[in-house]
Amino acid sequence: YLSEVFTTAATAAGVKIVYGTAAGVDAGAVTLDDGTRVTAELVVAAIGDIPNVEWLQDSGLLTDGRLVADTRGRVAPGIVAAGDVAHLPVRGIVRRIPLWNSAIEQARVAAVALLRGDDAPEFDADPYFWTEQFGLHLKAIGHLPVDGDPTFLAGEDPHGPALLHWRHPDGAGVAVAINHRIPIPRLRRAAATGQLPGTVTTSG
Repeated sequence: YLSEVFTTAATAAGVKIVYGTAAGVDAGAVTLDDGTRVTAELVVAAIGDIPNVEWLQDSGLLTDGRLVADTRGRVAPGIVAAGDVAHLPVRGIVRRIPLWNSAIEQARVAAVALLRGDDAPEFDADPYFWTEQFGLHLKAIGHLPVDGDPTFLAGEDPHGPALLHWRHPDGAGVAVAINHRIPIPRLRRAAATGQLPGTVTTSG
């Protein structure tokens, strides 16, 4: 859903989206795996990140080339890991969350685990990130991607200003603000409650 929102904004700004896998770049052109050549004055590659664990190759701490920690950041007795390099169990999947705020939350949990062991809280933070593209400013709290259409907590147009909400099958919430001014603590409350922060509900 969010990809479609940003794709629409990009194409409206004149961006041509070509689907395929780049097989090579030369002389101002990108060659795709099907042989198609796309010419360009500037080619920018955004291919993600690879954690630097080469220095740990002989440490005995790696599992299939990954630095895998438990839910408290523990890799081995007396050794913890946090940040982009660490793979942790998150929502049933062992994976990295390469976001700056996740690194901070992981470090807090890992530090307490060194002191308190199993009595330390487990890492269970909802990721936060933001991006600004083609006139759209997005702030998101929660685990993405999500399936289906959102509930609008504010606004009616997904291109904003709007506050959108999704609920995962396990009950975890996701809140996304698009061109909608909202402090991060209130965005977190919106993700958790599925309500516009400040809304009062009554029953009777």
